[in-house]
Amino acid sequence: MSGSVDETNKIFTLDNESGKYLFDKEVHYHSGFVMDVIPTSTDDGFLSCGRDSKIFQMDILGTPV
Repeated sequence: MSGSVDETNKIFTLDNESGKYLFDKEVHYHSGFVMDVIPTSTDDGFLSCGRDSKIFQMDILGTPV
């Protein structure tokens, strides 16, 4: 997962055959640019923090939990 100045998080999946990451989907939860994205301590999702002072916890598919 990556975060962007366009207020979105982009989710990628690893293609084991090529070793490259492929774009999967984009989600838009923040109303300010995404400042940081980190994996959860249980490796089952991500935390995303934005300039809007909000933190979203998402599963590995990008769905808020």
